[in-house]
Parts: sequence; structure tokens; C-alpha cells
Amino acid sequence: VNFKNVTLQVNFGSTTVPLPFKCHSVQQVPAADGVASPEQPKGVKFEVVFPVGVPDEGTFDWLDNFHEQKKGYAEISDRALAEWAEKSGMYRSKSTSWKNSNDKPDMSFGLPLMDDMSARKVLNAVVGTQPRNYVVMEVKGNLISEERKELMKRFQNPMFKTVAEVVIGEPPADFKAKQQKVLLAEKQLVADQEWMKRKADKEREKQARLRQKELEK
Repeated sequence: VNFKNVTLQVNFGSTTVPLPFKCHSVQQVPAADGVASPEQPKGVKFEVVFPVGVPDEGTFDWLDNFHEQKKGYAEISDRALAEWAEKSGMYRSKSTSWKNSNDKPDMSFGLPLMDDMSARKVLNAVVGTQPRNYVVMEVKGNLISEERKELMKRFQNPMFKTVAEVVIGEPPADFKAKQQKVLLAEKQLVADQEWMKRKADKEREKQARLRQKELEK
């Protein structure tokens, strides 16, 4: 559920005042209509993964594959922040800047708090208080030891276990096979578009010749 330009107060307890309509609160939801999340076992820590890779060497392809293999990891990255904003209804203009990349996308929302990355600062301030598994994707930051240590300071709470995942070197065979399928699909799309364009051009030329013949009669 998304809200824009409103202040929302959430109450998961009993109703504050009597309601003019019949509605169950969260505490009163029948067992058949709700699913209780299992409690985290005591002693089990939440994992915070820091991928360490080389820029422009498939780091975000690895990340997409990671999400498919390991469900339930919240992504902390500028890419995820931009996607969250777009899903919340914020319009983002297409960037033509050479600085635009997966690691540091050009926000281009036209909103100061988004474009100057103030929203990211707020996210970084609270992320370490939320008990869940994370994958922190900062290509440059994770690669440099000093910056990686600064990123890890957000997760000093004992409930977290930080892990550096090195994604440098020869990728697994299944990963390469998947990327080859993606590249093949992209090439096929380009080829199909070129074929459709040539077909349309030939049809226009044909129609032009027919019109010319009609004029010459």
C-alpha cells in the first residue's frame, strides 16, 4: 500500500475509538484469514551480505541471480531505492547522463529529497534497526576496504552477521549459461526489430509504386 502526501498512524492493537462500521483489528483476525509469521529462533543471526566485485564485470547480474536463489533478502542499493520510489508513484525522467549506472543511477525525480540522496541517508540511518536479511550492493564501496568497513558499521547490532561475498573470477557454468541466454534474447530482439523495419519499408515502397501507377493512368 502506498501513500503520498499524508501522515499515517498505524495501530495494530485494539481500536482507539469505536468504529461506525464492523471491522476486525489485526489482533482479532480469524485464524482462517491470517498467516502468522514464524518467530526467529533464538541465537540465529540475520545475514548481511556485502558482494565484492569489479565494476562493469556483471556485479548486478550476479545480484539478480542471488535474489532468485536466496529469497527474503532486502536489497540496499541506489538501484533498489529508485525502484521503490517509482513503485510508490514517483515519476522518474529517463537519464541521458554518462554518469548514470546501475550502481549510481541518476535519480532525476525532480524532488530535492530524492535527487540529493537525502532519502538514502534516512534509509541508512534506520536499516540497522530492522531485523532481517540484507544484501548491500555498493560496487565501489564494497570493493574498497575502508569504505566497506564504514558500510558495515550500520550493522553492529549483535543480531547481524556480516558476510563478504567475493564475485571475482571465473563464474559458475550455470551463471554463464543463463547470461548467454539473456544476451541471445537481446540479440534476437534487435534482429526482430530490424526485420520488422525492413518489412515496413518494403511495404511503404510497394504502396508508393501502386499510387504512382494509379496517377499515371
